[in-house]
Amino acid sequence: MTVEKQLRWGVLSTSSIARAQVIPAINRCPNNRVTAIASRDFARGQEVAAQFGIDNVFRDYQTLLDEAEIDVLYIPLPNALHEEWAIKAAKKGIPVLCEKPLSTDAESARRIVKEFEEAGVTLMEAFMYRFHPLHKRVKELVAEGVIGELREVRAHLSTNRMAAPSGDNIVLKPELGGGVLLDAGCYPVNVCRWMFDSEPRRVTALQDIDPRYKVDVTTSAILEFEDGKIGLVTSSHRAGGISFYTLIGTHGTIEVPRGFLPGWGDVVDEPLIIITDGRTTERRQEVVPAPSQYELMVQAFSNSVLEGSPVVFSPADAVASLAVIDAIVASAASGRVEPVKST
Repeated sequence: MTVEKQLRWGVLSTSSIARAQVIPAINRCPNNRVTAIASRDFARGQEVAAQFGIDNVFRDYQTLLDEAEIDVLYIPLPNALHEEWAIKAAKKGIPVLCEKPLSTDAESARRIVKEFEEAGVTLMEAFMYRFHPLHKRVKELVAEGVIGELREVRAHLSTNRMAAPSGDNIVLKPELGGGVLLDAGCYPVNVCRWMFDSEPRRVTALQDIDPRYKVDVTTSAILEFEDGKIGLVTSSHRAGGISFYTLIGTHGTIEVPRGFLPGWGDVVDEPLIIITDGRTTERRQEVVPAPSQYELMVQAFSNSVLEGSPVVFSPADAVASLAVIDAIVASAASGRVEPVKST
């Protein structure tokens, strides 16, 4: 179905992810354009608006919602602010693309989803990596039985934010939903659930809490799925440049060396899949085309809004990931195995 209407986007904040990736991606997508942005620092908002050709700048988020002529809203605010502003948008009937994670915990995410369902408004979590064809190919290989039965997923995403920590960095502010688990650890958690196509039952976890900032700077967890299958996840703000996942099956392995951030920054190498036959030790590689996963995400959301069709990855999936994250936090605090609570 071809829809010619152009979507006018509003953006809440001038965050780094908005400037570096999502605003450019929106403006590159057919039928999409950012026409309004709000910033608590009005001068900063004007600067970003000039950079990207955004027509309207607002001094605060509420004024944008009240006055801007927009069709959809992108929310790249700190995690702890997602619920407030997503729900305000839902009440105004504005579809929302909300940065991952959808909120700070599963209960908050459920409240968000409930508001959008009752309003009949489109909501999607901005988990950009899931739209890259790299992962579709990985799932095809698993379905084809290339590595036998999938038994284990190992995933790691780390960025060394502690190399030069700053009190102004939102990921180091607990009151804003900071910490490495919500910032980066949500990716390894998500890919384990996605590759197994199921939910873990129980979790065992450890966290290193920085005494200065009171947030987790390293989190590791074991996710226990049905039939003894496991996911091993790690994320850290004390290690840098790590972005991989590995699938281990009864006959071999699939390695994805840049699983979550292919093409990020100055990385120009094409995303690879490395397949090893455990019976013969034979290794082969596949190169997957490297489109912008941000553009693919924006276009998918845009299509859902314009066509009135369901989003590719449902809001319920975002809630389920946060339920696992809740269990990880609980296990690290209690020192015990903790169940994943689905409701």
